[in-house]
This record gives sequence, structure tokens and C-alpha cells, in this order.
Amino acid sequence: ELVPISHSELIQEALKTHQVSSDLVVFEGAGHGFNVEDRNRAYAQMIAWFDRHLAAPQTAEEPAKP
Repeated sequence: ELVPISHSELIQEALKTHQVSSDLVVFEGAGHGFNVEDRNRAYAQMIAWFDRHLAAPQTAEEPAKP
């Protein structure tokens, strides 16, 4: 059974209301588990979020990350 997308949208809206940075990534037709392709996409999205919000700022001397 799929979780209604409205549950995720309500959480997303509450986070936004409280100015908490978040991204809602929707996997059409997915339940609570991921297939390999969706899992890889989810991990890539999480890493990108961590890089944007938790990584130390780069200095002029440091090369840009790929």
C-alpha cells in the first residue's frame, strides 16, 4: 500500500513554515522501499542536500568539488 503523497506534502509545508530547509523528492509508484535505481537516486539527492547545507564552505585556495 502506498503512503498518500499528501502526508509528505504536509510535512514539507510544515518544515517550510518553520523555515527548515528541506527537499521533497517524489518517487512515483514507490512504497516504503526502493528498487536499485530509486535507491541510487535517493542517495544522490541526500548527498546533494548534505553538500548544500552541511559541508564546510570552500575557501579560494580549495579546488571546486566535481
